[in-house]
Amino acid sequence: MKEKKITKELCLVFLIRGKSDGFIEVLLAPKKTASGGRDFLIGKYNGYGGGIDDVDEGIPERALIREVSEESGGIVLIEEDLEKVALLYFSFENGPTFRCYTYFAKNWIGEPSESEEMGKPEWFYFRSEDDCNLPFDKMMPGDKRILSILLSGKIIEEGEVFFNKDGSELLGLTYKEAKS
Repeated sequence: MKEKKITKELCLVFLIRGKSDGFIEVLLAPKKTASGGRDFLIGKYNGYGGGIDDVDEGIPERALIREVSEESGGIVLIEEDLEKVALLYFSFENGPTFRCYTYFAKNWIGEPSESEEMGKPEWFYFRSEDDCNLPFDKMMPGDKRILSILLSGKIIEEGEVFFNKDGSELLGLTYKEAKS
């Protein structure tokens, strides 16, 4: 991937739980607020996360622990329980590029609830891209493909998601899977 000027460092986590009959569940909540020029996220379902701030000392896992606590009504994550599943670059036509460290968490303390930043969380099931009830029509363009790859057990070593200027349209998606 060619070098891009990174506008903001982000982190994102999906809380997931496995089921014995071949599917997993992922927790998503609609975004109620957004900052840093990311208003296009408002109303979209997503995992929990946000910017990596100075207080996090540039460490994505620390940022996730802080962000999840703020956005989920007090969920506590343990750094050792975070599984990195992707490094993604979100690029906008003639605009910013965000680098996003993406994780799964299968263990946490507490029950997720609505917060000032995120709406009521809901569990959705996933067996495959064609056998799930994820609200793709209420998510960002590209999430269907990215989440399907990740929830199928693959790791994205590096990927780039290209959007039009306002983030409403997916223009392209490239990625390299990590070797197992």
